Amino acid sequence: MFKKFTFALLTALLSLMATAQTEAFQDGNFWYRPINDTEAEIVKDPSGTPYNTIKPDWYKSTVTNGNGEFTVVAIGEHAFDGATYWLTNSTGKTHNSTSTFALINLTTLREFKAYSLTNFDAPIIKNTTNLTNIDPKAFYGNKVRRIFFNGSDTYDYVNLNDVDYGILTSKDHTKLVAYPGKMPNNGDINGSIKTTVSLPADFITIGAWAFGGNSNLKTITVKSVTIEEGAFEGSAVQTFNGGNVLETIGDSAFANCAALTTVTLPETLATIGEDAFANSALTSFTVPVGVTTLGPGFIAGAKNISEIGVDEGNANFQAINGCVYTKAMDAAPALKDAEGMTLVAVPYGATVLEVADGTTAIGSKAAYNGQLETLSLPASLETIGENAFMGNHGITTIYCDAINAPVGANFEEEVFAAELVLAEGANIGSYANDPVWSKFELPEPPVPTGVIDLNTTVTKAQSVYTVDGRLVRQNAISLEGLDAGLYIMGGKKYIVK
Repeated sequence: MFKKFTFALLTALLSLMATAQTEAFQDGNFWYRPINDTEAEIVKDPSGTPYNTIKPDWYKSTVTNGNGEFTVVAIGEHAFDGATYWLTNSTGKTHNSTSTFALINLTTLREFKAYSLTNFDAPIIKNTTNLTNIDPKAFYGNKVRRIFFNGSDTYDYVNLNDVDYGILTSKDHTKLVAYPGKMPNNGDINGSIKTTVSLPADFITIGAWAFGGNSNLKTITVKSVTIEEGAFEGSAVQTFNGGNVLETIGDSAFANCAALTTVTLPETLATIGEDAFANSALTSFTVPVGVTTLGPGFIAGAKNISEIGVDEGNANFQAINGCVYTKAMDAAPALKDAEGMTLVAVPYGATVLEVADGTTAIGSKAAYNGQLETLSLPASLETIGENAFMGNHGITTIYCDAINAPVGANFEEEVFAAELVLAEGANIGSYANDPVWSKFELPEPPVPTGVIDLNTTVTKAQSVYTVDGRLVRQNAISLEGLDAGLYIMGGKKYIVK
């Protein structure tokens, strides 16, 4: 009994100690949270109250919570949301600022986490020799006018044309990491906000979420080779020009750009990532000649698209009735599930979809978040990719000519009330045994009432089925030529020897 009590007490003490080591604590003006036994990050006040009139001397390299000392190595997510700062103006006087100007001077910092820097107006980040990781979303949706940065072996900042100040880059200046969300025109920090930008070829890469959530830029021209994941996601961009060397557009790069109506893409483009233009406002789209990879749902939910084109010279993809298909069985292997063509993308505007004959696979997200009402699937179809038809709530009729149930079907719950029309000869058993197709109302296979041993001649023309419900012969007056086995005619079983 004593041993059990001691063990329980020890467990409780260890639990309390662990909690103490992870709970937020205050030391000075900031709150912190331990991330391990020796390190902590600056976090938002747990009460939700923004930090007010932050001064440079608030930053500490080491803090304590009463249980131990911690080195401050990170600024946590949303740490400075709604904060204000003290400014030092040209005359040396300080005053409270709601426009948030900040000096971060912490030599121990190694990480800025997601959304940690979005509230700064013009952050000066100095002497950060240990800083090796700025989360791609650290500046997401920022209202920053310029970023000044030095002392890191990983990051730097550049000024373009002596007017575009404070763009965060990689140390070698080849990757744009974060662009100020309120870049002023002509270098005047108190002037109007820039809405058009043309970036130089120096930026070989536009980094992940570099312009994410930017609410001011409307027209963007790049000369980059790579645009990474989410680079312009959720931004206000209306017109994008990809220059003449662009090769890769990453996943979600222009997703949720609700004002994006025009994109110009070069022949050099080879890869368009998953959800790259999803939920954009594009009114037309043509897959360029050099594209070899199209990510699932690359244009899903783009509500103004009624058809998708493909450059006639493209060796990998083709347009059929406004939809995108692969050309050959070895094209776009990431989308291929079987030999034959794969349906890759269906425009949002399609209400009737007749999948082309010879299609053996429907790719993931091919018709995701569409408005289909009638769907026709060919006899050649074998597989349906993940989320291919999810988001289509209005499907009322499905025609499926595949003898065996295509594998991987997926539909919204209300679609199971739709009429499912199967081809003659369909293997009812394969549909009935499929976890998705079985949710539809299926034809009833004939129910046998007895077994008759016969040769191969019958007296009345009838349809012949296998025992699993597959139609093998119509209006038959003879079973001659059928393989030996058990068949169903007129509700009775017949043995063919």
